[in-house]
Amino acid sequence: MWQAFELIHTTFKSGAELYLEDMLPALDNFVQYGAVHLVQKPEYVQALFSMVEDMFSDSKVGGIDRICACKLSEAMMLSIPVGIDSCVQGYVTMAMNVLSTQDVKPKTYKIHLMEMVINAIYYNPILTLRVLESNGWTNKFFSLWFGSMDSFSRVHDKKLCIVAIVSLLGIEPDQVPPSVSVGWPRLLQGITVLFRTLPAALKKREEALKDDFHFEPTSYDDYDDDDEDWNEDEAAWTGNNEPEEETTDAKDESTAYIEFLNEEVSCGGGKDLRTLSIPWLTIPVPHPSPSRPRSSATLTISARRKTSSARTASCLSRPWIRSSHIRSSEEP
Repeated sequence: MWQAFELIHTTFKSGAELYLEDMLPALDNFVQYGAVHLVQKPEYVQALFSMVEDMFSDSKVGGIDRICACKLSEAMMLSIPVGIDSCVQGYVTMAMNVLSTQDVKPKTYKIHLMEMVINAIYYNPILTLRVLESNGWTNKFFSLWFGSMDSFSRVHDKKLCIVAIVSLLGIEPDQVPPSVSVGWPRLLQGITVLFRTLPAALKKREEALKDDFHFEPTSYDDYDDDDEDWNEDEAAWTGNNEPEEETTDAKDESTAYIEFLNEEVSCGGGKDLRTLSIPWLTIPVPHPSPSRPRSSATLTISARRKTSSARTASCLSRPWIRSSHIRSSEEP
């Protein structure tokens, strides 16, 4: 399994930075389910960190692509509880270098950058505060965070902010940097807002999951009802009567096949053909009546009966026109 990880990393390093979005699901699985192995393999941890670092150092990578790097760093900080302190410091530095010097757009990218630091706070609040304080970013970050609290609208965003604030509240008073100690009471205000708005976010997520035709695994009865509604909604949405369209197509194909058989009917070697027996279709071929003039189609058939035996053999050699499919008037 880890050979696949090495191949992904090699591919990324060979110039496939812009394909990190496609690699992210696999990398996320490696981090989540292989955290124990990653702790024992520092080179793999460094490989993951270097992928995030490359995304932030490459000038041709835009904000949308860097969101994938933010997600990869988040997976590491949430899944690997110890042993990645140097990576966490690097993640905080990458995020704050952008947040403190640029007008970050789009908004989604800005939220993910802030969540890189929030994840770092949850991982190790003292370490993160030390990095922020040493670079003069502490007030800048906390002003951005608590000034944008309403922007953390997803359930994941709110829960992440809650656990990060709880981690900060667990710090000893003498370990709190003086630059933020004045605004420390705002932590309680922020967590109050998060808890108050969390139920609405949960309800919104539940409705979104229903719209996406997902279901809660603990409520199969509701899933059955939603499935019936989905079928009706799909029919109304398409606005097309698909069965009629399929019938028309089948009719057109059958008509074309019948016309072709009428043209190739002389392949029977000059016999008077009454019926063509085909596994999925029986087509009656009318016998011309002597009391009335023959139609142009009958004349065409008669003319074609005079073709050479070479053409007859060629027609009968086709795999989908067999002599067993043709029944003459003399046969029972």
